[in-house]
Amino acid sequence: MTQAGGPAAINGFLYQMIQHLGRLADIALSGRLDGQEIEEACLVLEPRGGGDARAEAAGIYLVEQYKTRRGGTWAVADIESALRDLRKAVPTPLPALARYRFVTDGRAGRLEEFTSFLAEVKNVTAPDELDAVERRSFGAHFIGTHREFFDHISITPRSADAPATVDEADRVFHLLSRFDIEFGIDGVECAEQIERLLRRYAENLGDERRVREHHTLLRWSEVAQVPAARQEHD
Repeated sequence: MTQAGGPAAINGFLYQMIQHLGRLADIALSGRLDGQEIEEACLVLEPRGGGDARAEAAGIYLVEQYKTRRGGTWAVADIESALRDLRKAVPTPLPALARYRFVTDGRAGRLEEFTSFLAEVKNVTAPDELDAVERRSFGAHFIGTHREFFDHISITPRSADAPATVDEADRVFHLLSRFDIEFGIDGVECAEQIERLLRRYAENLGDERRVREHHTLLRWSEVAQVPAARQEHD
C-alpha cells in the first residue's frame, strides 16, 4: 500500500492521469464512450461540479471519481466520501441515462450491507419503498434500516445542520440508483491497454513526434491541395 503523504499524493495524481488518458484514447481513437459507439463527445477533466472526469455524448452522461488504494480496502464510510463528491456532479434537470462511477485499484472491504442497499435502491422507484424494518450494520459509524441509511446519505453530502429537502432526496436517489463501483482497476494495466491502442497508430511509441508531424503535413496538403508525397521529407 502506498505510504501516506507526498508519495501517496503523487501516486493518486498519476492514477487519475492514467484514467484520463484511457478515457481520451477510447473517445478519440476508438470512437467509444462507456462501451457505446459515438460520433462526438465532450470530456471535462477536473470539472468544477464534482467528480474527476465528466463525459457527455448523445444519450450519455458519465461522471467518474478516481481513488487509488493499492493493496488496501474500502469501507462504507470511505464510499460515502466518494458519494459526497459525486453528489455535486448531479445536474438539473436530472438526466435519465446518467451513470456515476467510483473507480479504484483497491479492494472491497466489508460492503455486504452497502451492496444490498444499492441493489434495493436500483429495484425500487422511490426512497419510501426502501426497507424500513430490518436494522443492519453498515460499519461502526451507522446501524439502521435501508430507509434510515438513505436519509443518512441524503444529509451527509450537505452541511451537517442542513435538513434533507425533497429535492435533495430526489438527487441522492438519482445518484444512488445509477452508482457503480469498479474495484481492482490497476493503473499499470490501464497504461498497458492505452499503449496497445496507441501502437495501432505509432508502432514505435518513441517516435510520436514523427507520426504527429506526418499527420500535420497531410492536413496541410489537403488544405493546399498538394499531393502528400511532395510534402513528406526528413
